[in-house]
Amino acid sequence: MKAKEMNLKQFVKRHWRTYEECAFDLGVNRNTIYNYVNTNPTGILRHTHALIEKDNVEALLLFDAVAKTMEQLNENRKRG
Repeated sequence: MKAKEMNLKQFVKRHWRTYEECAFDLGVNRNTIYNYVNTNPTGILRHTHALIEKDNVEALLLFDAVAKTMEQLNENRKRG
């Protein structure tokens, strides 16, 4: 059975309580996480190794979340 699809915002919230906690673990600032979630989801991929080590996250779950976010951003651009 396929796990529920989640976007990058949901992914971050699932593994950290706040963007600040995520930023601390990845060695970036909160604005960088905000940018990944709202503008440039592929940017978080440079942290794949750290993300996988943190919670034994499957890389495919991260890639799916990035793809879902990109899809949502593209849909929003088409509407606007």
